[in-house]
Amino acid sequence: MSRKRIFLVIFPLIFGVLIYMLFRSKNLLYFKLLNHLSLDTPILEIRKYTKLIRPAIPNWVIYSLPDGIWLFSMGSAMLLHRIFFPGIQLIYTGIYVVMVIIEVIQFYFGGHGTLLGTFDLMDLLCFSVGYILASFLGYYFWKKNDSNEYYKYKYEKYVLKITDYHLKDIKYAETIKTIFLVIIFSIIGFLPSLVKFS
Repeated sequence: MSRKRIFLVIFPLIFGVLIYMLFRSKNLLYFKLLNHLSLDTPILEIRKYTKLIRPAIPNWVIYSLPDGIWLFSMGSAMLLHRIFFPGIQLIYTGIYVVMVIIEVIQFYFGGHGTLLGTFDLMDLLCFSVGYILASFLGYYFWKKNDSNEYYKYKYEKYVLKITDYHLKDIKYAETIKTIFLVIIFSIIGFLPSLVKFS
């Protein structure tokens, strides 16, 4: 895995998970999973100190920022090092739109204690910032490096001996990878906040 991916995908994701484990309810799945694996002792110790600084941390950092970080990490994983960037950007935009729609539905049908959750304007803001940052970085790196490879494939086939068949293979591989990433990030993002144990 490239340093770029580690910095833009893994580190933010770990940071978001740490916010959940150190500041959110111990009934959430992340914490229960650590408890089940008997790895919760260090987290419990750290939580003693985070409880002291909790009043100084704005609610949006604990309740909205992890969602924005999750969307940013997902976008970075999906968009970096892609030859067929525009199609994958379209899929990522669709995911962002779905997240916004879900948040708007919460405004009308959600609320505290409901399965849908509670509408929060800061959620929308964090989603939007995460989406814009990941899209910008993906586009920047695509134009800087990856799009050159696409044009070589497309227009200099006689030099690289790359056929349309190979392009279809590359597009298929990128599509499968994108679907895989969407599934993995959906599990990482939704399951821990939806599944609780008593």
